[in-house]
Amino acid sequence: MCWRITSKLRKSPDFTEAPTHNSPSLPGRNGLNSARAPGAAQGAVRSALADRGDNGQTPRHTLFFFYRGNLEGLAAVATKAGYEVQPTANREGVVLETTIAVDEDSFEPYTQQMQEWADEFGCDYDGRECKVVNQ
Repeated sequence: MCWRITSKLRKSPDFTEAPTHNSPSLPGRNGLNSARAPGAAQGAVRSALADRGDNGQTPRHTLFFFYRGNLEGLAAVATKAGYEVQPTANREGVVLETTIAVDEDSFEPYTQQMQEWADEFGCDYDGRECKVVNQ
């Protein structure tokens, strides 16, 4: 079975959930509070990985979600930085894709970069999604 860990709210048997500070609060979603600070949401993601035997050190496919703002500018900068960029399916947004380790030490610079880009381009950074890699 392929598990994916997401910091976006998503209801699916193949996903576990850990909302970011920007995600809307929806009742009945695994008891996770979307009003948490970003660090708490990242901690929830790491905890969900650990619960499945994944320490986050193995590089894996990772997605970053952005909505509204200057999406063209964001896409241009992200592409130049080596990310694949795709439009989102149901809302005005983009998804940045890359392959990286997601343990705390490796992932922190990516978290900072995503927030900086969100601020620079006036976008809403709505979290990340990554694959679980069982070691």
